Amino acid sequence: MRGYFGNTDQDWFEFLRGRQPLDEVNFWQPSGGRGFGVLQPGEPFFFRLKKPHYAIGGFGFFARYQRAPAWLVWESFAEKNGAATYDEMCLRIEKYRHGQPRDPRRQYEVGCIMISQPVFFEEADWVREPAGFSRNIVSGASYDLADGEGKRVLEECLERARARRVPLPASRPSSSSIRIRLGSEPPCSSRRGSARHVSARRHRRVRRRVRRDRRALAAGARRRPHPAEFEAMFTVRKAA
Repeated sequence: MRGYFGNTDQDWFEFLRGRQPLDEVNFWQPSGGRGFGVLQPGEPFFFRLKKPHYAIGGFGFFARYQRAPAWLVWESFAEKNGAATYDEMCLRIEKYRHGQPRDPRRQYEVGCIMISQPVFFEEADWVREPAGFSRNIVSGASYDLADGEGKRVLEECLERARARRVPLPASRPSSSSIRIRLGSEPPCSSRRGSARHVSARRHRRVRRRVRRDRRALAAGARRRPHPAEFEAMFTVRKAA
């Protein structure tokens, strides 16, 4: 099992820490072009705080990655994006889009790293970051959690979470067992017309709708779909 140590914006971290407990949060990327293929669903994602702290402030479990327009992300996650308003979120996006011109219409596309069951520690409970973690890493780094520094950090985080009586899964969550606000796994059935087939058809319809909306937004339209459409797009689907 691997874990990812993501460099975390301090304002994002403190905002969400003050709103615990949370079922899930969106660890967004200011540009959706990089993607995120480091973790499997259910593997730990650690919130690494940067200078001057250089510590692990909490963790959660990776659920899914998706690219989407920033306004659509706000419609679905709202304050779980780590900001009080959409304008505040856009200001942070612009802050991290180094060398890229500001869009006056704020029609940015971001990457959504959805984290389930997040835990944010108070400063006294922060965990020392992995020894030798390079200060030059821009986004983050993955570690093997079976031994070495990765194992140490995981064990210390779990110990602190248990001390706070935070509910933790009995075993590593899988993509079918993670329940997040953006959807949970429908009942599995092989019959046509079952919940599974209906969910798949709905998923395809929503993706077509989102593509149409992106084209409309590029042309200057302002139409915003209902948040349920975006939620359906992110439904966690059980592996066949």
